[in-house]
Amino acid sequence: MAILKSFLCFANTRVGTLISGCYTLIISLICLVFYLFRYVGYQLIQDSTEYKGIVYAGFVLYGLMITSSLILIPGVQLDKKYLLLPWVYVLILNVLYETGSIALLTTVHLERESTLHAWEIVWVFFYCFKLLANCYCFSCVVSQYQELSEGRGTYDYLYKPVSEICLHQDHFTYI
Repeated sequence: MAILKSFLCFANTRVGTLISGCYTLIISLICLVFYLFRYVGYQLIQDSTEYKGIVYAGFVLYGLMITSSLILIPGVQLDKKYLLLPWVYVLILNVLYETGSIALLTTVHLERESTLHAWEIVWVFFYCFKLLANCYCFSCVVSQYQELSEGRGTYDYLYKPVSEICLHQDHFTYI
């Protein structure tokens, strides 16, 4: 039984899974570039082992997220349910990492300084929004996986008319 039947304003989870893959690909690229700029230009990262560990783990996890998104997109188009699983597992790791890193960075930063700067508050809200979006995308991809497991989420099932499928079946039975 599927969790979701549609994704946002789209009729099915197949399209939603494609959108989820593109969304996580773009967001992961943005976060990877942001981490690269923070690593190069922020002296506190060089001085703090907490910041260094979070940035290095971010490089690895966002790289894995980009790779798994690139696997997810053709997996949906080819209707191969096993190609959806790497994305699901990496997203779980990514959500755990982001939740822990926000908590750690906020507490470590507040120990060193008494206030948060405006850009830091914006990034905390960005990560909170991203957490909610990732959970919704996760439920869509898991629903598509379940649909494919049941044989319902394929391109032929969703977009081919029933009469065309019956004609093809009749054609093959007469030959």
